[in-house]
Amino acid sequence: MGRRIWEFLRWPLAVALLGWVVYWTAPRAVEALGSSFEFGTTGGLTETEAATATPTPTETPVQIPTGPVDDGTAAPLTDFAVDGGVIAGLAAEEIVISEEPGDAVVLAFDAIGGDPGCLATVLLEIAVIDATTTEVGAWPASAVDPGTVADGVAVPDPLLLNPQPGARALTDGSPGRLQWDITAAYQEWVTSGQAPADGPFTLAVTATSPVEPGGGVQFASSDAGEDDAPSLTWTGVEGCGAPATPTSTPTPTSTQTA
Repeated sequence: MGRRIWEFLRWPLAVALLGWVVYWTAPRAVEALGSSFEFGTTGGLTETEAATATPTPTETPVQIPTGPVDDGTAAPLTDFAVDGGVIAGLAAEEIVISEEPGDAVVLAFDAIGGDPGCLATVLLEIAVIDATTTEVGAWPASAVDPGTVADGVAVPDPLLLNPQPGARALTDGSPGRLQWDITAAYQEWVTSGQAPADGPFTLAVTATSPVEPGGGVQFASSDAGEDDAPSLTWTGVEGCGAPATPTSTPTPTSTQTA
């Protein structure tokens, strides 16, 4: 009789015992899980022990000049030849690009005021005294401080800011002024962040291919006199960058009836 009662009661007792175990252990399991994760405001799980993310540094925005561009012409603040990576022939009336690799002519000008997008043309001109047939490129270059220029001083390395010249010009050796249209190169120099704060616009002029032995280009420097000195000439787009003229609102007129 007792055995039959036990067989009748054992399954209800087992179910009751299992329910008691679940009742006491389930809240503690949920509490343990909650100590490792917490719900974010968006409903997702966020690890409380997650490492703090390192803030991503923000780049300083490029300060681009604004306003209209007035037409103008400027002589260089300084100009000199580069021979073997150092300044050579400073204050000479002639500056030369020879067949030696790395030879260049460097010129620094004041930056042009106004919005670079308002520039119509920017032209570099240097007078050729004598030359063999040579293609010469004009590159935006690393800034040179005119106050520290002296013979034997090393120029910045690398000197050229871009792999390709901003403009090319071909001389057949005839005396005269050689011209480069560097409008796009100047605009990129400003807008890409290459322009130093309050620094000059520095250009390097050098051969774009090997110069024939004994050949090269002989340019006139700014010490050759005003008529032969290098120049930077620019023109602005008319009406570009000008502040908007406020439009006046017409005063309404009243109609009086008798």
